[in-house]
Amino acid sequence: ANVARASKEQMTRMLFESAAESAPHNYAHWVSLHDFHNQVGDVEAAHQAIITAASTAVKPADRFVSFSKLGMHFHNQKMWSPSYESFKAAHDISADEGSLIDAHSKIQTDVQAVFLGSYLCEWDFVTSLLSDVIPQLDRMREEHLAPPMHPWVSMCLPMPPPLRLAIARGFWMQQKQHAEQLLAGKYQVRTQAQAIDQWHSEHSNTKDNQLRRIRVGFSSADFKQKATAYLALSVFQHLDRSRLEVFLYASTTDAGGPPSEWRESLRQSADHLREVHDKDPVRASLMAQQDELDIMIDLDGYSNEGIRRGELIALRHAPVTVAWFVYMSTLGNDENDYIVA
Repeated sequence: ANVARASKEQMTRMLFESAAESAPHNYAHWVSLHDFHNQVGDVEAAHQAIITAASTAVKPADRFVSFSKLGMHFHNQKMWSPSYESFKAAHDISADEGSLIDAHSKIQTDVQAVFLGSYLCEWDFVTSLLSDVIPQLDRMREEHLAPPMHPWVSMCLPMPPPLRLAIARGFWMQQKQHAEQLLAGKYQVRTQAQAIDQWHSEHSNTKDNQLRRIRVGFSSADFKQKATAYLALSVFQHLDRSRLEVFLYASTTDAGGPPSEWRESLRQSADHLREVHDKDPVRASLMAQQDELDIMIDLDGYSNEGIRRGELIALRHAPVTVAWFVYMSTLGNDENDYIVA
């Protein structure tokens, strides 16, 4: 299967490259080649293809798409300044040729420009753009459309609270649908009523009131040498372990060699430290389900995008779910019961 997949990928690559080389000034061929290289993870080839696409594009709409894709390419490589300049170039094209640019694509590009401009302290540009972007996003909310902005970005921008909630809710619903597709047929978690019934059943014949410990899980991408771990550790160390069985779900490695002192301290502060950073979403979810948690506490919210285990929070993995610590805004998540703020 791997050989067949590699052969198919090689053949597809040859077809795209042949098409681009046979018509070197055809913008569409270079965009298709970029998308292919991006999909298979060939970063350098994707970069060269989209640079060529941007230089060959003539129509305003094509130039807009080229610079938008170039901005996202730089963004994925964490090259913030080139990414900002690319999205800003796309914005300038759409400002001059607005009637020729797809409205949804335009607002998505402007949102990226706002985010990166804020990160790079380009306040004059951000302020001028926000006066247009926020009303557009609010109109989308009124039309019951999901505003295309990441909740983490919305958290630090001035906007009406209903819009902030709509952004978070739209993002959660996308993640929930994705998790449901991944875990189809492999997801079953007790409801609160089922958990209470199980608790009473387990302890109906106990002697000397020896109750099972409450199983509490904490999920985070920051269980390593970071401020979150340092502060959370002081809480974990004071939990009553005679009453609580503590599970930590670490979605990142303790990078840089052997386990750090902090990682080991976290391990000692819990009954179980689950390494889920090397697990696919299905295995990570099944691990949490098999632990039969009573309470799941998420320390990430919508921070740490790309490394946190979103499936553990997008879908309920315990009868009681709690958001705590890093993320300082609404989650828009119907599966979350409490926020510790």
